[in-house]
Amino acid sequence: MNPYDGAAAQLVPQAVEKLPLLRWRPGTRLLVVGSRDGASFDHDLAAAEGRSFRRPLDPVLVAAAQARSGTGGLALAWSSTLAFPQAVDICLQACRGALVVCSNGHGEAGLLERLLPLTDAWLLAAGPAPGPLAQTILDRGHHVEVLAGWSDPAAPLPPLDLTRAAAVHLSPLTSAHGSEEPMRAAFDAARASWAGALYDEAHQRDDCPCGEVLVWRSQGRSRLDALGPDACCTRCGRQHAFSLQPRKDPVS
Repeated sequence: MNPYDGAAAQLVPQAVEKLPLLRWRPGTRLLVVGSRDGASFDHDLAAAEGRSFRRPLDPVLVAAAQARSGTGGLALAWSSTLAFPQAVDICLQACRGALVVCSNGHGEAGLLERLLPLTDAWLLAAGPAPGPLAQTILDRGHHVEVLAGWSDPAAPLPPLDLTRAAAVHLSPLTSAHGSEEPMRAAFDAARASWAGALYDEAHQRDDCPCGEVLVWRSQGRSRLDALGPDACCTRCGRQHAFSLQPRKDPVS
């Protein structure tokens, strides 16, 4: 039993770029509900939750916070979101608009099954030892982006089949792993082996091969430049892998 379930340390409006989601509806603001630091790379609830002030949740509170913030939906971001069934249920009752789930692949398979058809986008936090449900999220989730916790320059990407991922975000697991030279080398190694969208703190912009800037980003802000509403470059017409439109009716 999870003694921290039913409460949250944060209800904060935030741009999706800060989650980070860079290939899903750029510029969208969501109400982030969950743990102080969002999804963790490991499944240590006591470490992630035990030293944070948490407020009990109810659907009225969450709905009111979303309405006041003027956000377009909810992002569920507990340290191990799939281990918080009571809190997730409260949020599902209150959610109006898009639903994003941040998960480390740990938690209840039954809750994952419930969320798969409801969730517009997933942020999967995966380190060297991904959670047991991580590959299922990649295989079956709608629009999955992976926050890859890097610690080994020889293997900067998690041991998962990432071909389903819409994007991969390379992030050091600790500040000790974030020095410039090793990070640049790790990024270069990952780029050599990964043909999809790959980001890190120094590589946030999306460019079209024709030379146009598709999406400009800086410090959690974004601007659509040459990326049209059909996810094509407005100059050359090339199609790009972005999810720009709502996929379904609001969660009810």
